[in-house]
Amino acid sequence: MRSDPVVQHLLLIITGAVIINAVFAAALWRSTRDRLFRSLFIAWAITIAGVFPQSLLVEGDLAVTLGFAFVFFSNAGFAHLLATVTGVSTPWRPLAVGYAGGVALSVAAAMAGAPFVLVALPTSVAVAAPALAVSVEVFRRRWSTLHVQGRALVASCVLYSLHILDFAFLRDQPSLGALGFSLAMLVTFAISISAPAAVLEVVTQRQARLAAQLEIARTVQTRLVPSDARLDGLEFAAHMRAAESVGGDYLHAFHVGGVDWFFVGDVTGHGFGAGLFTLMAHSAFAAIIEARPEVSPRELNHLANRVLSASLARLQERRSMTIVSVRREAATGRFRVSGSHEDLLVYRASSGAVESIPMSHFPFGLGFAPDLARDAFGDAAFELAPGDVLFAGTDGVFEAPRNGDHRSGHFGIQPVQEALVASGGVSLAEVRRRIVERLDTFTQGHYDDDVAFLMLRARPPGDAS
Repeated sequence: MRSDPVVQHLLLIITGAVIINAVFAAALWRSTRDRLFRSLFIAWAITIAGVFPQSLLVEGDLAVTLGFAFVFFSNAGFAHLLATVTGVSTPWRPLAVGYAGGVALSVAAAMAGAPFVLVALPTSVAVAAPALAVSVEVFRRRWSTLHVQGRALVASCVLYSLHILDFAFLRDQPSLGALGFSLAMLVTFAISISAPAAVLEVVTQRQARLAAQLEIARTVQTRLVPSDARLDGLEFAAHMRAAESVGGDYLHAFHVGGVDWFFVGDVTGHGFGAGLFTLMAHSAFAAIIEARPEVSPRELNHLANRVLSASLARLQERRSMTIVSVRREAATGRFRVSGSHEDLLVYRASSGAVESIPMSHFPFGLGFAPDLARDAFGDAAFELAPGDVLFAGTDGVFEAPRNGDHRSGHFGIQPVQEALVASGGVSLAEVRRRIVERLDTFTQGHYDDDVAFLMLRARPPGDAS
């Protein structure tokens, strides 16, 4: 049959179409890393692999039938794809038993000297079963909820299985070889169109739902960033820029019972998971401060570490958060800080110098080690004289890459120091604008990490300007 030039050309077209679909699916999987495109690629790859045993087993009815039996795995691949797209289950155990039984019946028929149609039919039915079984389940449970793309995929899988059944009737009929391969070509093209369309529909719907959830999380997180303020004896300004729609950096300020709290944090990673952790951390800090207004920064971090570690364990997440927790008594203006984070920078107006306050008061970050004892947490005290400026930022500031390329260098600490030294006589909002402008120029707008920082400047007593 394959000596027919028409059949050879049709076979070449089908093979080329399958290879193109496999390459296309692989490219989509690589670009999206979505499991649906992976399933689509696997189905086409198995289809290609199934050609080899069929090309080798060509002598005798049983050999030809056994070669065709490998098509079962291709059909199973498309059945799995259809089940994943439509949200139904695949009855793998009955299908495997049926497959083994069908092949066994074909072997028995061949040994009994039965004609080709009786040898091939049991295997053909078993090979056709996966997509048919899933399609029946889709008709029963999901058909009314499917859009046209999903229904087209169901129809294509049914046609694919029905075409498999004609193997028993057409394979040993040379005169019908062109008809069989023409049907195969039509089925291949039908799946080529319907499968990517159905997968894209599901992926698009999933991304739309995720985008809505991210927008809610982004809105909540953005509202946590405090606005510029002039507190009692203190000027305050903050900035946050997320690398994605939801970031892993945390900025917030509390004022509770005559005490000001300031926080700068950085969760490992960014995106939705990191953003969720920042909200968990915010809730923990707020609850602890509300319950214990007298809590010290070191105690606060110790308690927050226990709470966050337990929450992460329940969620089976492995994240941690570097943090700077600053407490200021409004009556005295004294500061106490506890942190495991980037060092604080303090501009001293009296000397014009910038000094660093190390933030290494406990090991790791919050949430990393649940069994850290209270004694593992330390703190430090510092003061700000009138005109002094405190800068607390995340590594997204200091490690911002030149033009988006880390190999070309990082923003570093010097530009921030220069902006702080030149801060005299201008508002913190202007200092922030200068730092952000230099960051944007340095990176050319290419950020791969969240950027967040806050600044505090002490004002002279009684200064209401």
